[in-house]
Amino acid sequence: MHAWKQAGVVPAVVSSEKRAEYLGYLADCNYEGLARMRQEASATEETRMAKFEM
Repeated sequence: MHAWKQAGVVPAVVSSEKRAEYLGYLADCNYEGLARMRQEASATEETRMAKFEM
């Protein structure tokens, strides 16, 4: 089992469409924007992963 799954953490994937936004948040030290992006990405990934679980 993956360590992230054991810890109850869902990976966040930064899509190529969101790459510029992500890099902008990093460059600006915009931690609120990064946190919001991480939450959205995690929710999307969690939904996607649920389709594969039995």
